[in-house]
Amino acid sequence: MHVTTGLLLLALLIARDAAGVTIGERPTAARPSAVSTLRLVTFNIHAWRDSDHKDNLERICAQLLSLDADIVCLNEVLHKFTAPPPDDPYWQEVRQRRGHGYPPPASSVPVDEADSYLMRLSKALSLPNVAYGPACSDGFFGGFPFGNAVLSKYALADVHHLLLRLQPGDLTLGGQERTKEDLEPRSVTLVRVKLPPSQALPCGASVGVCCTHLDHKSEELRERQIREAAAEAHRAFGGLDGCPTVLCGDLNSFGRQDMSEEAWATACEYFRSRGWPQPPERSLVCNALDDIGFADSYREWQARPSRFSPEEEALTPADESPPPLTCWSHRPLYRLDYVCLRQHPRAAVANVALDPPAPARLEVRSHQTIASDVSDHHAVCVDFDVVQ
Repeated sequence: MHVTTGLLLLALLIARDAAGVTIGERPTAARPSAVSTLRLVTFNIHAWRDSDHKDNLERICAQLLSLDADIVCLNEVLHKFTAPPPDDPYWQEVRQRRGHGYPPPASSVPVDEADSYLMRLSKALSLPNVAYGPACSDGFFGGFPFGNAVLSKYALADVHHLLLRLQPGDLTLGGQERTKEDLEPRSVTLVRVKLPPSQALPCGASVGVCCTHLDHKSEELRERQIREAAAEAHRAFGGLDGCPTVLCGDLNSFGRQDMSEEAWATACEYFRSRGWPQPPERSLVCNALDDIGFADSYREWQARPSRFSPEEEALTPADESPPPLTCWSHRPLYRLDYVCLRQHPRAAVANVALDPPAPARLEVRSHQTIASDVSDHHAVCVDFDVVQ
């Protein structure tokens, strides 16, 4: 079913309220003249379906339209894919966890890429620049390429993908029992977003985006994967002609510092009920990101200086308040979805003429978690000030 015009128009009128902010509206506080605002959303879309494995393109479109993002980063993207009919046996096979090796129904692989869900979403959101990187060609959702995507209002450059390859021993890494089918390769999609010249950015600017989705069981494997992803981001965007880097996605990792005592106890009990080792109190993934120099945008938002409007300042959480949980949407247990930021080191040199000119700096203006049942994860929406 194609996205109807009426639904898309309705989505533009619907605003979701989170922490008192009407999502979709741009910040209006006075800013320095050399500042432009960039909105980025990261969203695990659960292979174009909701938690009950029901075709969900229209609701994904509606939610993302309401957010009006400049950049959308997606995890668990099947491409090229369009949903088979609701009565196709495919749906029941996947619900019963028999998707591995299941051949795609003929109706689900469009001949014309423009008819695929990813390209239809791109068109509906008016984000014409698309990068897609598959991690594997068969998995939980059947025999479809499965990976990450970046959709952008602005031109993309230096687009490339890194496969986070599996190694001998990964099957037992972290102490969780799993089958070979349950151990899937993961990937990273990297792009340089080219912001055009404007009054705020006379020379334009570049922002590196690194979109990834880490292993769903082993924290030790996730730690290795995030270090590989961050190293590739440094190679791509950390050189003399580099730029600030946003690393985002479903990192499948959480720590006690992000949870209330009650939420932490609930998560630990869930692990015990599944026969899994207790989760580490401090996320190995977050530790690695700290070591590498990536800052959590939620914590940056908490610590931001008082330079915004009183209305915006009132929305900043107390210093110790934990971030909203992002998964699962029907029973939130964890914060798994992150937007992290690393400035380019040359951006720290203020009021000094550099050749080439110093890259822009990103400052977190707002951070929102969009509670809904569109997917099994909540979307995370972050506004950045781009400062030169």
